[in-house]
Amino acid sequence: MKEISLLLLFLLAVSHSCTSAAAGNWIADACRNKSDHCIHPIFQIDLISELWLRKLDSATFKKLNDIYLQPDATDYWRSDMEAMEEMAIFGKLSDLIKGKTSQEVVHLIGEPRITTRDLQAGHDTISDPQSSLYYFGFNGVKVCLTYSNNICVAVNRNLYDASIEDAAFETTKAFALGKPPEEIAKHLKHDLIANKDLSTMVFRMGIGREWSFHFTNGKCDDASNCIVL
Repeated sequence: MKEISLLLLFLLAVSHSCTSAAAGNWIADACRNKSDHCIHPIFQIDLISELWLRKLDSATFKKLNDIYLQPDATDYWRSDMEAMEEMAIFGKLSDLIKGKTSQEVVHLIGEPRITTRDLQAGHDTISDPQSSLYYFGFNGVKVCLTYSNNICVAVNRNLYDASIEDAAFETTKAFALGKPPEEIAKHLKHDLIANKDLSTMVFRMGIGREWSFHFTNGKCDDASNCIVL
């Protein structure tokens, strides 16, 4: 009960942009289902082998998109959840979105966390490049979509490479300086989360990383790319 109470307090603290009401419901359901045979709250299965029998449509991936919750390493069942999510993402997501335009992808699975002209290694030769980063599922599985001429050509796991986030931060910082929070949020296509003193607002990239924007007289005068432990 103590773990569930702490989790619910955390959910109340995050903004609507990071965790919708629907997302909060499925996380709470997952907590209630904590057992030796935990049922994944979106896939509705308890064995990873059953995943291949499930039809995973765009609505499923929309639910997996933008779930930010730092898992407790002592919760044994969450590793099973992550394994299911990784299999779904890298077994079925690619078939759903490869060959689609960026607009079609957003319609199918929702907005990415960031979009940038910087590329993952190995895609340097494509024309009119663009990268979009998504964080899917309970454990924030990081996925990089690569576009060429606005067509999705690759779906890759982006576990340790932070070069895209770092490059996107520098671009965003240059844009943000001198701007009010609402303009920065519009640029990012996601809300910023205000600290208690309202002088600092953060943009959560995913589990373990956030961008912090400092404001004086309502205008951004500094920004930091932070690792959150």
